[in-house]
Amino acid sequence: MYKGAFGAYELSLNNNRTTVGNNRTAMEYWLDELATKEKGTRTNYQRYFKDFLKFVNMTADQVLAQRIQDTANSNRKIQRRFESLLLKFIAYEKERGYAPLTLQTIWASIRSFFEIHHYPPNNEKERLSKK
Repeated sequence: MYKGAFGAYELSLNNNRTTVGNNRTAMEYWLDELATKEKGTRTNYQRYFKDFLKFVNMTADQVLAQRIQDTANSNRKIQRRFESLLLKFIAYEKERGYAPLTLQTIWASIRSFFEIHHYPPNNEKERLSKK
C-alpha cells in the first residue's frame, strides 16, 4: 500500500502493466499528478519522458515495474540502473545539441515520474551540470 496525491493506493505488477489505484497506468497516474504544472511544462515533460521511454525501449509501466524491482535488489549497480540510463540519455540529448537548461528540464521530467511513484532517482543534478 502506497500513499499518493489521491490517497492510498495499491500497486499491481501484472503482464508488464503496472496499475496504480483505480486501474490507472503509471503514465496516467503521472499525468494526473502533473495537472498543477503549467501547460507548456506538462507538454515538455511528456515529450521528454516519451523520448526517454523510446531510448530505453520500455513502456512507462515497464520502467516503473523495473525500478521497483531494482530498488529491492542488494546490488548497488542494479539499484542505480535508471540513474545510469538517465545519464546516458542526457549525454545522447546533449550530443543532439540540446542546451544545458533544456537538459535540466529533461532530467526534471524523468525525475518527476519516479518521484510521483515514490521511487526517486539519486540526485544526479550536480553531475549533469558538470558535463
